Amino acid sequence: MTHPTTTERAERLNASGLSLTTCWCGIIHSVPKALLDTVIAQGPNGTIYCPLGHSGCWPAGKTEEQLANEKAERLQRRLTAEQDTSARLQANLTAAKGQLTKARNRAAKGVCPHPSCKRSFVNVARHVATCHPELAALPKGPVSEADSGPQT
Repeated sequence: MTHPTTTERAERLNASGLSLTTCWCGIIHSVPKALLDTVIAQGPNGTIYCPLGHSGCWPAGKTEEQLANEKAERLQRRLTAEQDTSARLQANLTAAKGQLTKARNRAAKGVCPHPSCKRSFVNVARHVATCHPELAALPKGPVSEADSGPQT
């Protein structure tokens, strides 16, 4: 097996591309991307030396894969938070519709509007039945979204 010539080595380095690394001493220098990928894959056992001889140089900044993973995690957390907010708001809306239906039904029957009072007033029930027949004929089911908005 023959060893590659200096020219062949230089061509391989240029073809593989260069990456910047930063040493703990502050010097930024370039190394072949293939070497940097190998060192990163080796983890704590791999090392790159800076021009001053220090070991422990690492890529300047984060790799594209790390940035993409962090962005995906951020987006997933945001999606989960939005889904939780949506579910909470939907539950609040459902509860408010139920309370509105209950209040309308009580008013249509002439029952005192106070929640703990069950007293019925005949004159209020008669008034609702004669002057406001649309309230007396309200459906007994939950309020629809069209009914829950402001009345003009």
